[in-house]
Parts: sequence; structure tokens; C-alpha cells
Amino acid sequence: MNLTKLQVEIIQYRLDVPDAMAEVLAESQRMTYEQAIELVEKYAPNLIYKLQADLPLYPAEVEMIRDIATDECYLACCESDIEDPRSEMTQRRYTQIERSYQNLRDKLSREVVVW
Repeated sequence: MNLTKLQVEIIQYRLDVPDAMAEVLAESQRMTYEQAIELVEKYAPNLIYKLQADLPLYPAEVEMIRDIATDECYLACCESDIEDPRSEMTQRRYTQIERSYQNLRDKLSREVVVW
């Protein structure tokens, strides 16, 4: 899968919050939080590489990808930065990020290969 620099940044932003991702994984897979955080910590370091190399994903990785595709925290942070006069975020830049995010969601929904 070809990912832009911004799309990698969006994915990494979510991967940098493993506790939140583990909560979603635990709920979707009916497991304990402890089991989920263990899986997230195991799979997160190589997830971007596996996506870029079009390698098959384990079920827990697929759930992590679904979480990334539906989580809008990155967008929300960017949107709130528009109002901050100290921020370099502009409406134009936010629109570019929003388009890139939508493109990423589309890619993830159609190109993810399950192990």
C-alpha cells in the first residue's frame, strides 16, 4: 500500500496512544484490556511497515486498522489548532489533511489483507 508521509503520520499518531487502541480492541474482540494492550504493544511497531509492504495482517492488526480508519482524534486536534493564533494550522492546510485522511480511510477499507 502506498502511503503518503501525512498518512503515515496519521497512523503513527494513533499508534502512539496504545491504551486507547487497546480499549477499542478489547471491546471489539471481547477480551480483557490486559490481553488487548499486550497485542497492541506486540503489533504496533511493525504495523506501518506491514501496510506499506502489503503483508497479511493478523485479526488483531485488522482491528487496529479499523480503529485507525475510524478514529478522528488527529483531525480534531488539527481543527482545534485553526483557532489558535500561535499555530501554523490554516483552513487550507486542514482541508488538505482532511482529504488525506479520507483517502487513507478508503485505502485501509479496501486494501487490507487478512492473514
